[in-house]
Amino acid sequence: ILQRLFSDPSVVEIVNERRHTAKEFSRNYLIKLIGKNFGLPENLSKFVIDLSAGLTSSAANYVYEQNDVDFQLAEDVCVDMTLAVAENIARRHNKN
Repeated sequence: ILQRLFSDPSVVEIVNERRHTAKEFSRNYLIKLIGKNFGLPENLSKFVIDLSAGLTSSAANYVYEQNDVDFQLAEDVCVDMTLAVAENIARRHNKN
């Protein structure tokens, strides 16, 4: 049944719209959270979050293709790297 549903373009469009909406909600939430916790302006918070989106995508692909890294480790590394970037940018930004 699912295969037939996902072969219908209107169903795929609805699913893609909902994914996009959820993704944007998460992105906006994280931008606000990074800005608040690190004292960054919105443009720098967006930079950190958009950069981390690429990182998480790469990590997911790596875990899926290589199968030699635990998902939890990949998630932890992504979070650590995102927070490290935010912290370093905040340190540089707040110096000036």
